[in-house]
Amino acid sequence: MLAEAIGRRIIASGLLSEEKFEDLRREALRDVTTSASDVASLIHPTKHNTVSAGSWDIKELVRDAERDFQILLAWTKDPHLRPMSLHRHQGFEFLIVLSGAILVTVDANSRVVKAPDCKFISQGAAHSVTPLDRSTMMLAVLSPPEEGIPSSEE
Repeated sequence: MLAEAIGRRIIASGLLSEEKFEDLRREALRDVTTSASDVASLIHPTKHNTVSAGSWDIKELVRDAERDFQILLAWTKDPHLRPMSLHRHQGFEFLIVLSGAILVTVDANSRVVKAPDCKFISQGAAHSVTPLDRSTMMLAVLSPPEEGIPSSEE
């Protein structure tokens, strides 16, 4: 959000055109985004048969036999309310907030999503999700499944 505010001021001052700012913003996003092939580096196995990312604990609920989709349950694991690192998936992701609220950042745009609302994240979009309180719980539907997250059969 700060980068967007700075960008608007630079454009308004005439130092950069809006097109050049957008080009620089896209380049910067590529620099700080973890690619789909590196999503496994964002998550860490826990002792409870889950994975951890930022202040999230995540457990796979379902992965269909044809490997078309995967459903994950994520909940706030600690009071720090840290975001999951900015990353991309090869497919789409659909977030359903069951309780609490999340801050979803897609590219450089952030939005608060409260239960019982949802957010669609398109294929390849750089995004991050932050729990906003200790009661936050959400479902994430990914298609295709994210290979960096252990399957429920493992």
